[in-house]
Amino acid sequence: MVYKISKEMDTFINENLGEIVKYEKVTGIKEMGGCFRVTLSHNESLIVKGDPSCLESIFYREIAPNLREKGVNIPHLIHTSFEESLNHYWTIMECVPYSLPRDRWFADQDIINTLVNLHNATWQRTFEIPGSYKPVWHEKMNAKIVSMLDNVNESRDLELQLNKLMQDSSELFLPYCNINGDTNPTNWGIRENNEIVLFDWERFSNGSPAIDLAISIPGIGSLDNQLELEIATKYLASWRKLDTHLFPYSEKELVHEINKAKIWVTIEFISNQVDGFNSEVVTWFLEKLPLKIKAMTK
Repeated sequence: MVYKISKEMDTFINENLGEIVKYEKVTGIKEMGGCFRVTLSHNESLIVKGDPSCLESIFYREIAPNLREKGVNIPHLIHTSFEESLNHYWTIMECVPYSLPRDRWFADQDIINTLVNLHNATWQRTFEIPGSYKPVWHEKMNAKIVSMLDNVNESRDLELQLNKLMQDSSELFLPYCNINGDTNPTNWGIRENNEIVLFDWERFSNGSPAIDLAISIPGIGSLDNQLELEIATKYLASWRKLDTHLFPYSEKELVHEINKAKIWVTIEFISNQVDGFNSEVVTWFLEKLPLKIKAMTK
């Protein structure tokens, strides 16, 4: 586990990029990695990530340049290296200065355009990184969710509903295109020139566009499908403008796939947090999940 920048990386930055004035840990990063915002003496900031896995380093080095050419704004890579003594890969990249404002968290056109560019550029010709994250839905995930509910009858009903949705979800995981896999609003930033940038590519994989669209929606989404419909409408309009590949879903069908993907990613999130299920966030999702399923299955 990385709690600070190593001496070797500290030396590299000071000798090649500028004198370090301060560094601060970036929150929200997975336990086995370390992510730091480093400020240099000439007021430039960098992001430095340390990880025992080479996957994200490979992405930034080998795949990101191809996606940037297709209109997907990704932080610029400055340096990658492997530190044998720590068994860690280091990645130094551009620090995007501004977070995405909350008033842009819902069906933002620039986010949708970026995802269209990503999905369209890799449609049926995906990039692969051996050993990368693969999105899956299995019964053990459903069982974990059910075990966290107090009401036995509600638990039994929810398990039946989840298993049915799981059986109907196979299209979500077909390799239509590459997906970021973690497009939640906190993983978008704004450059000084107002360009929107998508960072955090640890879950880069392949699957249905609906997965990225669902994850880009805060919380559980809407219960009346208005937000999902707005996203589907904007997405399909942007897709058609490219006039390249035929998209497999109508607006109504895409809304349905987005809802399935939102339920799946909620289950994945909760099941991965089972040891801390008393947290307010997980409790909130557990309360909202049955409402989302009920609204979807009307």
